[in-house]
Amino acid sequence: MKTAIRIILMLLAICMLITAVACGTTTEVKESETRQGDQPGTTPEETETEDDKYDEWGREKIPSPFDVEKTNFDDTVITIIYKTQDRDFVSEDRNGEVVNDTIFERNLEAEEDLGVILEGRSIDHHDISSTVQTAHLSGTSDFDIVAHYAYYGTTTALAGCYENLLTEPNLHLDQPYWNQNYSAVQNINNKQYFAIGSMNILVIDRSLGVFFNKSMVKNMGLENPYETVIDGKWTLETLIDYTENSWQDLNNNDKMDAEDYFGLGSSEGYGGWFLPCELTFVTQDEYGYHDLNLDIERASDAMDLLITMFKKNNGAFVDQYGGSDEPVKMFVNDQIMFLVNNVFRNEQFNAMIRNMSSDYGLIPQPKLDEIQEKYHCWVQDAYSTMSLMSNCKNKEAACAAWDYLNYLSYIDLYPAYTEVIVKVKYLRDSESSKCFDYIVDGAIFDIGELYGYEIGDLAHGMCREIINTGNNLVASKYDSNQAKWLANLEKIDNFYFDE
Repeated sequence: MKTAIRIILMLLAICMLITAVACGTTTEVKESETRQGDQPGTTPEETETEDDKYDEWGREKIPSPFDVEKTNFDDTVITIIYKTQDRDFVSEDRNGEVVNDTIFERNLEAEEDLGVILEGRSIDHHDISSTVQTAHLSGTSDFDIVAHYAYYGTTTALAGCYENLLTEPNLHLDQPYWNQNYSAVQNINNKQYFAIGSMNILVIDRSLGVFFNKSMVKNMGLENPYETVIDGKWTLETLIDYTENSWQDLNNNDKMDAEDYFGLGSSEGYGGWFLPCELTFVTQDEYGYHDLNLDIERASDAMDLLITMFKKNNGAFVDQYGGSDEPVKMFVNDQIMFLVNNVFRNEQFNAMIRNMSSDYGLIPQPKLDEIQEKYHCWVQDAYSTMSLMSNCKNKEAACAAWDYLNYLSYIDLYPAYTEVIVKVKYLRDSESSKCFDYIVDGAIFDIGELYGYEIGDLAHGMCREIINTGNNLVASKYDSNQAKWLANLEKIDNFYFDE
């Protein structure tokens, strides 16, 4: 099955290349993106040698982190606890579904190559923190690795429940199968208690994007959203211009409800809009200590637009707190033109969009303004971040298995999910696939967001709260909460800098 999956991925890449050649398409390559082997004047032999450095998806080929011929942990049992509905690790058997079967084969390969036995234990996400802290305090070793709900995981780290990952020789956190942007933020004073890698596909699932109904956009005479994105003109103001005063009272009851038409809808509430505007709350000084750094003027400008877009816009239908399927149903039924949604919230949401009759596209969250160079996305904090338990019974085996699972995921799972499931089965055109890359590559991680539960919801919680009032309270909220946030940041620093 492992070989079959890799053959599927290889054939897909070949088909994409054949299609491009048959259609006479060309790809413009920026000078900064050109590899040495693609430079003019290289011989075929040189080009082939350089191409051997990259896989069919243009990613760097990397060797195995372990010599599997010499590595054997004598069937050591490695137990991972994870939140219910987490699909990063779990696959009980093959069922013909690509991601499920790839995970199943990956786990088998890791067990065979390293001589370990992988066990998973599902726990309700509300109970993980108490389970971890109880195990830490009692000194029991019932599990080794924790896949925690990202928003709540900081509590267990600051309680001393985890090992410093930077001291574990069997974790190769500098390798491309680990998320380097995430690790850079989580590395505080040479201590890191959380990591995510290629096995953590929930990070992709929870990334926010904007789906749009192609027919509705065309009927409104609007510019092609893809061209707007490519031209760097996809901004909050543009989205407002496209959707304001768009409400149509289809059921003639003189009130906005789910039976009407709207230009803008959101199943994710009002949170998650500061980071796409390149607004972060926390910075580190030269010694690694943290301080607040919010650009109040830029944040206020963004909030003016967000309030206009969501609260003053006579054309927005928003589930205030997120999680409702009503906006998704309306989008599928041609009642919403632009829908803010996770790339993949759950199978129900995904199936509704994937199977809708009207054609749709996917673009990133808009920038604050055209001056902002890059598109970014908010990764909703319901993904799984992973840690090593303080009383792990065999750290060498556990870290090797964890590292190797991410290595194998880099080879098979990540491309199977992104290139086959998302880009081929879920999205419907190459432009959406390109925008999907913008979304994934543009994810920002900020201490103010990652430790929001401990600091006091100074990122998306504050954003959601202010938008809901309909008044731009950024400056006053920041001033009134600054002392509390700084005190909580100090507690975090005390933990990381306590020798």
